[in-house]
Amino acid sequence: MIFMPNIPPLILKRARALRHRPTKSEEIFWNRVRNRQIPGLKFRRQVPIHGHVVDFACLMHRLIVEIDGGVHRLPEVQVRDQDRDFHLMGLGYHVLRFSDRANLEELETVVGLIEDYVRKRHPLTPPKNPPRHETQSCVAAPRRLHRGHIHHQAP
Repeated sequence: MIFMPNIPPLILKRARALRHRPTKSEEIFWNRVRNRQIPGLKFRRQVPIHGHVVDFACLMHRLIVEIDGGVHRLPEVQVRDQDRDFHLMGLGYHVLRFSDRANLEELETVVGLIEDYVRKRHPLTPPKNPPRHETQSCVAAPRRLHRGHIHHQAP
């Protein structure tokens, strides 16, 4: 067992219990991202962070991924999620939330959104000979996930 200082024993116990009882959607996501299957991203699951247990975390990029089931559509749970996200963002983390449905039906799109986020925060080395006079931007329109659906925003 790894000793984790400054984490209350009840939080550790909760994280361990959640690791042993993943939802179907969490299990599918974990099988897709574990062991650095997304190049450069090492995810951990059910991670205690400052009094919260988050579904998935890539600590190197300070990225948290939450897979939200139906209960997260309840107004009181949404308020709690927003407060929690605000607290984690105040600690320097970025939280990406995806619905169970999106994860189950469009897993590769979810993974693509995670890759896009990391690429934007930590861009790859630019090409050696970029064009000098570009007349039109070649930036793809951003995509976002909203309440269980993936929306593509027009540029």
